[in-house]
Amino acid sequence: MSDWSIQKKVNGVIAILFIVTVISGFFISDKLDNAAEETKTYDALGRQRMLSQAMGKASLGFAMA
Repeated sequence: MSDWSIQKKVNGVIAILFIVTVISGFFISDKLDNAAEETKTYDALGRQRMLSQAMGKASLGFAMA
């Protein structure tokens, strides 16, 4: 490696940084896709909770009447 010119060393470092950036981009994209799927699940669970609370409130109102 010591017989390489400065230009070859700089180009090698730039190539390595480019490869690391591309690989990390793929990992980040995958994690964002997983997070989007989990968000849909959490939204569905939140709607279910809201409906359960509304049903409970309605039945309590009916029982009190």
